[in-house]
Amino acid sequence: MKSKFFSFGLFLITGFFASCSNSVEPDTYGNIKKKAIDIYQFYSPKDSTETVFWDDFEGTELTYKNQWSSTNASLTTLSDVRNDLVSQNSSYEVYYNSLFGGAESKIAKLDANYNTTSNLTYSNLNLSEDCYLTFRYFFVGVDGSTFKIILDNEKEVFSVNGVSNSKCFNISTKSVQIPTGTKSITFRAQNNTGSEYIYWPNGAFIDDISLVYDRTTSVIVTPRSTQKTYVGCPEKEQIRVEAFALRTDGTIMEGKTISMSSSNGTIDSKGYFNPSKTGSTKVNAICDGVSGESGEITIYESCFAAGSSVVGGINYQGTITDNGESLSNQTKTYSDYDGKIDFEYPKTDKVTADGFVRIKGKLTPSSKEYSEFNRVFIIVSAGEGEAIKQTIYECDRDFDLRVWLPFSGEHTINVYTSKLIHDSYYDENGKLCEGDLKSYECMTTYTIKASNIHDNGSNIRRDIYPSGLCQADSFIVQNFTNEALYGLSDSATAEEKFTAIHDYVVLNLYYDDASISTGNTRKKQDALSVVKNRTAVCEGYSNLIAAMCRYAGIPANVVISNQMCHAWNYIFIDGNQLFCDVTWDDPDKDPYSTKISYNYFLLNDCNGINNDHSATDKYIDSRYIGTENAKCCELSEFYKHGYYF
Repeated sequence: MKSKFFSFGLFLITGFFASCSNSVEPDTYGNIKKKAIDIYQFYSPKDSTETVFWDDFEGTELTYKNQWSSTNASLTTLSDVRNDLVSQNSSYEVYYNSLFGGAESKIAKLDANYNTTSNLTYSNLNLSEDCYLTFRYFFVGVDGSTFKIILDNEKEVFSVNGVSNSKCFNISTKSVQIPTGTKSITFRAQNNTGSEYIYWPNGAFIDDISLVYDRTTSVIVTPRSTQKTYVGCPEKEQIRVEAFALRTDGTIMEGKTISMSSSNGTIDSKGYFNPSKTGSTKVNAICDGVSGESGEITIYESCFAAGSSVVGGINYQGTITDNGESLSNQTKTYSDYDGKIDFEYPKTDKVTADGFVRIKGKLTPSSKEYSEFNRVFIIVSAGEGEAIKQTIYECDRDFDLRVWLPFSGEHTINVYTSKLIHDSYYDENGKLCEGDLKSYECMTTYTIKASNIHDNGSNIRRDIYPSGLCQADSFIVQNFTNEALYGLSDSATAEEKFTAIHDYVVLNLYYDDASISTGNTRKKQDALSVVKNRTAVCEGYSNLIAAMCRYAGIPANVVISNQMCHAWNYIFIDGNQLFCDVTWDDPDKDPYSTKISYNYFLLNDCNGINNDHSATDKYIDSRYIGTENAKCCELSEFYKHGYYF
């Protein structure tokens, strides 16, 4: 017998696809600048000496310091906008979730109905130095309508056109430089087309207007949360540090020179932190005499913390007892292959462990076919026959990893010398990279029997434990999750945590359109690779969501529809199983967009996904679709066959 094949993974490697395409690539494993802008913008500068004026329109009239004058402009509330929308079409209620502030928060509206011009003007500004005008807005108008800012009744400094077939409010933030002198500023919405949207409140909606001096008043350093790294980590696993000089309203000052330093490492020109020694540190930044610092960074000796792993607030210790026969006596050899694995951990074929088993060793074949043993493939299983449950890991010839024990009872860990074939793709630098797994051939087999001291009778730990695809124990995944949860209180609910995770993934990931459009270019879709690459198809989105939730202590897993060739998640909130499709909640082609959808957020069942996710959707790869509309099941179809993530 030359080789042994395992067919269960064939669908795993074909992948799952969902709608959304993108044309711009953000930075890889680092903080996306647009996210930082969105986080820090709009401090309240009302009482700051650096502020010329601020208005959030919470008064009773458009008369801040009696300086506003208006034509066809008015105050409205978000509840009024909502009621207007819903009265036209109840399906528009969802867009209310993306508007400014709370229900009774006031905003200024400049009408842009047909043949209407609306003005909102602030006059008699005596500016002794350059300033920046910043505001939030959305504009709904037909083709040919405009929203503008005009200085001194003559100079246009900002303009945006109406867009036909607009389907949602896309809130934007804009900053405009205002030069020294006596100035008047006019916000103008104009529609001279003789037409308008029937079901939408045509106009420009404005909130949180500030005019501040162009001075550095604070320095923000990201990441802000606690982070983990290790000495000697490669660039794609290094923490990327970014520093921003901010005005008093929180807007970022471009072109500033900011120096950064750390006592335990260096920061290169791209912002990557290269640790030089173990311990704890922060990255300090200074600009114009103003300083700031990052969150605390703990530096380990290596990427594998052999002693323990904290997941979901529980500290798991790993192998406790080694009580079987020596693994060195267990080698199985097929006729054409005599590969061998030398194990450093464990030494025997039977162990009892606290959550996970550390497996460390190296592939040391003696035959001439050594080159074909390019990887090690590990399958963790429990049960027998139709009740068998399995997870998988893939690792290099020289390996050191945690293998988690997520099921009830005794686990069988099969370690194979393997021949694996991957897709390939070119990265942003034109370098040929290894992509997702295409096929695999498993040869020599070692078997380890492992029991978990934790009672997994409820099977809930399969939704909490890390896995080969959902690496909740990875420093990189944990760092990413910590940033998502930054600012939440220790008493935050599971729903609050999941909302933060959902929003952070939408804002910091973009859909890998190349995997759809250019054939065999599929990047790896495990959670760790997704964070490194910052791009994925639906499988990668779902794996990352599951990994982040598990680290945060929220039970979660991946749901898959074979017919739809699509993946999403179920999440347990307060004991209730809810569903979320984060891929489809990332609606914008622009990876730097701050737009978030909640159309598929914490649904009570799959019906909302069934109703509009179909096998004939144009965004689903034609290689894998059928002809009929597909329906999902309450749990993954994979679970029927025993495959877990």
